[in-house]
Amino acid sequence: MTMWSKCVDFFYCLAGKPQSFRLYQRLKRYASLQPTTVCMLHEAESGKPCPQSIYFCGSVSEYPAINFDAVKNCYCAQKQISSLSSVDAVMQKKEFFLLVEIKSWKNFEKYQIKATDSEVLRKQKIEEKAKKFKLKKKVEESMAICCEVSRDNRLFNKMRVMYVLMTDIDTVVDPMDRFRARLGSLSYKAVNMLHFNDASMSELKKVGMEARYVYCQKFDEFYASI
Repeated sequence: MTMWSKCVDFFYCLAGKPQSFRLYQRLKRYASLQPTTVCMLHEAESGKPCPQSIYFCGSVSEYPAINFDAVKNCYCAQKQISSLSSVDAVMQKKEFFLLVEIKSWKNFEKYQIKATDSEVLRKQKIEEKAKKFKLKKKVEESMAICCEVSRDNRLFNKMRVMYVLMTDIDTVVDPMDRFRARLGSLSYKAVNMLHFNDASMSELKKVGMEARYVYCQKFDEFYASI
């Protein structure tokens, strides 16, 4: 098959598809990528993807994702510019284009939070870590790369964009837990979870778009519900 034939086939497959699908396919083609999953992009333990780590829950996401760090690296190399910030993955479903950031709170809790730390210090450490996520900057620079690759500065006016922060800490917060925390009757780990949740939600509010905070083991359930 000639290069011209491949191009015709590529653009034919995009005809009539949602703009989110077209962008997803363009990015995949631009960086010559094969789809992966959020589980494989989740560095759960120093350099190891989650399925190869001690934290592996036993199931791998079924839904395809693009390694957006690879797209960013390809873009920066072509433009001969220093590395930009970016989200970890992008996904697509129906009219939605998902920007996915993957964070491992468990590693942070294991190595940075000490049992001797006061609750005030633990809360401070968690909030400082969350601020270092720089979520808004990653979103802005990721969207700029997408616009450049697509040669369309109004690209995101044509689709629904959702920002997803996926972590390995369950995000369900029972209101009673907050009450118990105030009474001092909640466990050390449960109090940490409340702080992880609050710090993450605080940073998400700065992103400036539709955003979700999703527990990694419930990611497929969340994706299927879109």
